[in-house]
Parts: sequence; C-alpha cells; structure tokens
Amino acid sequence: MSFIADKQTLDDLSLLGKFNPGSVFSLFNQVKTRGAEKLLDDMFLHPLTDADSINSRSATFRYFSHFPFNFPFDGKQLERMEAYLDEGAGASYLLALWTIGRKRIAEMLVKDEAYQLEVSGIYSCIQVLKTCKALLEQLENGKHDKDGPWSRWAELVSDMVRDPRFHDLPANRHSLMEHVAWHHLLTGVFRHRLKTLLELTYEI
Repeated sequence: MSFIADKQTLDDLSLLGKFNPGSVFSLFNQVKTRGAEKLLDDMFLHPLTDADSINSRSATFRYFSHFPFNFPFDGKQLERMEAYLDEGAGASYLLALWTIGRKRIAEMLVKDEAYQLEVSGIYSCIQVLKTCKALLEQLENGKHDKDGPWSRWAELVSDMVRDPRFHDLPANRHSLMEHVAWHHLLTGVFRHRLKTLLELTYEI
C-alpha cells in the first residue's frame, strides 16, 4: 500500500517549502546537492509505509550519525554531469564523432558555445570519477566499503574505476579525438552506470 501526501495535507502540516524557515522540509534540508534536495522532496511527497523500508532508512540515518563524513563532491559538477548524461543518451562512436565534430566546427565558425558545454560535461564526469576513486580508497582503508549505506555505491564505483578504460583519468586538456572517445565512453558505454552512480551519490 502506497501513501501520497496531497497538497492540502502538505500545506496544513507545513511540510514543504525550501524558502520557508518554518517548514519541516527546511529543518531536514541539510543536503549538499540539488539532486539530493529533489530526493528529500520526494520523501515528503511519498512517505514510506512498509516497515522494512522504514527500518532500513532509519538504519541509514543512524549509521551516518555514528560515522559522519565530509561530503567531497562539488554540487555544480554533479549537476553538470547529470545534464551532460541526459543530453548525450546512448552515443555510438560514430554518433559521438558527428556530435562533437559538428559542435567544434560551429564553435570555430560562429563562436557557438555548445562544444564547450560538451567539454565541460566530459570534465565534470572525469572529476566526479576522480573524487569517487579517492572516496572509495578512504572507505576501503577504514573498512567501511561493505557497510550497509555504502555497499552498493562502493561496489559500483569499484567496478568502474578498476575498468582498464578508467585507469588513467586525464587532466583538463584533450584533443578533439580524445573528446570524441571520452564522449562515447561516458554517454554510450557507461551512461546507465553513471546515472546510477549519481542516484546513489544523492542518497548519501
């Protein structure tokens, strides 16, 4: 059985309202990213009714109260990564070559900004993966990577960062063909796993 709080109920209880300091939402809103804020909003709109789910969420809150950590991710990079993955869904190598090449030509001819937005998306993904790799090493060193709230996130990150194609995450300067290769890898090969990574990161 599902439970959805209607607008009248939300207003009467003053549950929602990001900019309302008196709302329950504002009291709980200690999140660092827009994605996590949307997730919190959804929690208020669709309250849990299943006992196992409630207990699991309570255990997660309890875990992080006992083992707090500093959120290492840049919120803007996560937002740009999400937008980039949404825009470049399912790119084959040829499609990636066409997309990146066309935007690069437009940049040279008419100063179009679309190419630089693609490049920014690529760099955001790479930087987030670097941060994930560093955080995973920290969790493994502290023996927390198998802990309940981290297990799915750590398993996914481990599979990706240990993939040979991600062994050397580059700096911020690439050739056009390197941009094509990374665009294909990120939006074609790993897109679904990267989207899942974002969802799990927002849940932290």
